[in-house]
Amino acid sequence: MELAVLHLHNEWLNEGHRLTDPFPYLVIYVCPTKALCKEVFTSWNSKFLTYNLRCVVTSDYPNDM
Repeated sequence: MELAVLHLHNEWLNEGHRLTDPFPYLVIYVCPTKALCKEVFTSWNSKFLTYNLRCVVTSDYPNDM
């Protein structure tokens, strides 16, 4: 999933956009549990922050089952 996001971002940059331009796409990753959401958010936030990409993850369930 991370490679797909970075590939999309790279294609967008190759169209002539700058790294400081706001990224016009929204990538949504739905996690089955809140614990996994926290783990994915921590990992993605550190990876994507370098590329000026904002990271938001959400759990599909209101409560962990």
